[in-house]
Amino acid sequence: MRTYQRAVGVFGAGMALVFAMSGSASAGTSSIATDTSHYGSIVNFIPDDEWVSVRDEVSDGHSAVGLVDSHIGGEPRSWTLWNAKGSATQQIYDLNIAEGEQVVIQACLGEYGSKTILWSTCGDPDFSGRA
Repeated sequence: MRTYQRAVGVFGAGMALVFAMSGSASAGTSSIATDTSHYGSIVNFIPDDEWVSVRDEVSDGHSAVGLVDSHIGGEPRSWTLWNAKGSATQQIYDLNIAEGEQVVIQACLGEYGSKTILWSTCGDPDFSGRA
């Protein structure tokens, strides 16, 4: 459990640094989905609706996990979004992120029952999303 908490803390601290160093972009200029995939977990951020889709594309016994970082009301916020419905399914999450905020997504696999993220399965974070 401590390793998981430490990893989440390091990930969150890294995301805070990225947000602090990121440049500005015009709000609402992109309606293109940002996506990342790894080991059969596909995470899409749809900026016009502020939705995140977590898809499981491989029947491997693991759940697809989407890690999302952004800001709400000026405060950093992180979400761990699970799709435990099985292969060839998706779970949609409607997030309330202010227009223009940077959104960072990452695709992983995990064990839903114990809420354990399998960190070695995580793909690279995608920093290109904006709400």
